[in-house]
Amino acid sequence: MNNTTAIAAAAALAAFGNVACGDAIDAALAERQWTCGAHVLPLSVYDRYFDEIVRRDLAADQAWVALKTPGDFREHQRRLRDGMVAALGGFPERTPLNLRVTETVQRNGYSIEKLLFESRPGFYVTAHRFVPDPAKFPSPRPGIVSPCGHSRSGKLAPWYQRPGVIGALNGFVTLVYDPIDQGERHQMRPSTNLLWSTTGEHNRCGRRAMLLGWNAAQFRIFDGMRAIDALVEDPRVDAGKVCVFGISGGGTLTSYLMALDDRVKVACPAGYLTTMRALCDRCGPQDAEQNFFGQLGFGLNHLGYVLMRAPSSVLMCCTYSDFFPFGGSVETSLLAERAFAALGAPSRFGLFAVDGPHHWFESELQASVAWMKQQLGIEPDAYSANVDSFKRLDVGFSYKNVDVGFADLANPQGHITEAGKVTPRGYVLDLPGARSVYDIMHDEAAKAVAQRGELTPAVVRAVAGIRPRGELKWESGYVHETDEGGVRIRVMTLVLPDMTRIPTVSFLPAAAKGVPVLLASDSARASLAPRVRSLLAEGRPVMVAELRAFGETGANRPAHARGFYGCPDGDEEIAMMCYWLGVSLVGHRAEDLIVAAQAFASLTGGAAAELRAEGRAVVPVAHAFRAERGLFKSFAAERAPASWAE
Repeated sequence: MNNTTAIAAAAALAAFGNVACGDAIDAALAERQWTCGAHVLPLSVYDRYFDEIVRRDLAADQAWVALKTPGDFREHQRRLRDGMVAALGGFPERTPLNLRVTETVQRNGYSIEKLLFESRPGFYVTAHRFVPDPAKFPSPRPGIVSPCGHSRSGKLAPWYQRPGVIGALNGFVTLVYDPIDQGERHQMRPSTNLLWSTTGEHNRCGRRAMLLGWNAAQFRIFDGMRAIDALVEDPRVDAGKVCVFGISGGGTLTSYLMALDDRVKVACPAGYLTTMRALCDRCGPQDAEQNFFGQLGFGLNHLGYVLMRAPSSVLMCCTYSDFFPFGGSVETSLLAERAFAALGAPSRFGLFAVDGPHHWFESELQASVAWMKQQLGIEPDAYSANVDSFKRLDVGFSYKNVDVGFADLANPQGHITEAGKVTPRGYVLDLPGARSVYDIMHDEAAKAVAQRGELTPAVVRAVAGIRPRGELKWESGYVHETDEGGVRIRVMTLVLPDMTRIPTVSFLPAAAKGVPVLLASDSARASLAPRVRSLLAEGRPVMVAELRAFGETGANRPAHARGFYGCPDGDEEIAMMCYWLGVSLVGHRAEDLIVAAQAFASLTGGAAAELRAEGRAVVPVAHAFRAERGLFKSFAAERAPASWAE
């Protein structure tokens, strides 16, 4: 508020007790609204979504338990697979891999081939193919694809080179490849990449993919499928004996590939599978590629990844102290074990658990390869008799004492070694004709814009999930009124049927004039006091409405933030909780605004209000304005977020 406006406001307020009314404005905006009579309302809207996640996750588990026949299983598997692929945005067509070996390095008992292939035209994937000694292991050999978990150095981290070595020494042709934004596949150049963290870069890609109806996992899964293509096209590989294993983000991709690719006969996901309710309560929905829109809405949870192709063989590997909660892993494994038994294949599912934090231990690697041998019929007794001996491998273990291929033990997380790099400069974007995920998404966005129809209220409601105003119900849960200097101040909490609350404060001059104004901000409502004073100076009725997870209802976040690693603002975590459920935080906030507008109209004789929004509140308010145009006179925005195109 500039000096001229401030002077005018002060002069106008002076007519009915400037100081008293000014103090009352501050007090009303600061007043907490968390009771309804004797009933205490939920402090945090986060809990409302978490409760729904728990309910849906349990229901998804029970849907598997309720299946009676193999036919029921197949139909449920098909439905979940279709839902998962749709949530990804589908897959592109398979184009030539243009695979080439840039170098072959002989090692003790195996060789490493440096591979470069294109999962999409110009979209390069860097990989190492660990090949067993042909004299000891004549072709064709079983094959393993190992997607990496999070590491700046990608496939060159010792814990991702080690699986390739173990696989090759046990007679498996093993392909370890870089995911996007790791190793040689960072998707932005160093001069413009301000993140340089694998999780941050995945989320940056994921947020843009969401705007297209895609998911970051589409890139990740399709790369994995093309890695299987690269593996089975090798004549040294038995295409009927394909396995996959990985840890953390690689465990995530292992889970996806075993669920979606029929060529995978044996899978050993590590450090990922638990229950979604336990994961959300412990540390949130994780990275963008680990969440699908509406997955709990159509019944896909972690148990679903295990059972989507049951009785295809699965060994779950986990650690007792992982941040992926071990208790949830046990719950999922018990239900999976029950399902495999019902399908007549109890020996095709197992759980291997060891002490320790989130890490891919030597015992897990060796046990996984032994499980593959057993399940493929190569060595029938490779796994079952040696569980304890596997666990003893972790005692005193050090990467310094074992073969870790091209890894640099002095800088395992961030160094692309000269010996291990596939591309000339260790960076795929330097290759001629290289394309990034952002190039691909930019092209898709251009297509979407060209095909976009009229932005009608019905379209806005459908995309954001905004119900018509006649279907929105609420009660006035807390009402407190005072009269200060000719201004009636009404503090009113609007309570929705699910107990979500919308704090509002209305200021109603006795001699009102001008269009009523409805204010919404991403800041606490007390910050709007100067703006309220200015509008009251003009004689205009004003309502301040706090949309969910802003201000008071956003200040009471859980002790354990349920969101992306290190997410900078609360919208990310609550938006991803909504994402799991198949609802839109934008749509829910827009409904909050529509409810507040109707309540405000009841206080102003039904007059259409002028909307003014600030910061992140601009997005849902703009949607509400477009969806229910008749409720509002006009709309103005300040501090608006960047547009989608930007």
